[in-house]
Amino acid sequence: MMSQLQERINRRFGIYMGIAFALACLLALAGCGPSQMQIAGTEEDAIEVLKIALDAWKSGEKPDELREESPAMYVQDEDWAGGRSLKDFKPHDEPKEFGGEWRVLATLTLSGGGKPDEEKLVAYSVTTADKATVITRSDRID
Repeated sequence: MMSQLQERINRRFGIYMGIAFALACLLALAGCGPSQMQIAGTEEDAIEVLKIALDAWKSGEKPDELREESPAMYVQDEDWAGGRSLKDFKPHDEPKEFGGEWRVLATLTLSGGGKPDEEKLVAYSVTTADKATVITRSDRID
């Protein structure tokens, strides 16, 4: 009787130790890998994606039209969506990496939308992976 009890205890102990070992391995592996998100594309790619989007705006296209192209591009800009026209733009060199995306500054010359013409510095979040995105950001990274 004592040997059966001892066998059961040993068996359970072995099971619990196996589970503890597996959990320890999983926890150790959870800390492995790159400490930062890998950013897709290069600085030049980010500037090129932004230029494509802004050229489309300047030529009178709508943001939704870019989604239908291949490859699709998703663009969000309040001035563009608000009906303002883009007269000219100048992307700034040296985009900054930020949380797995590029931040690209551009100086825009805007008109229309019931507002006077203005020159405006805008920060864009740009991704170049599978589907390119260009989104206005209010938090510039200088």
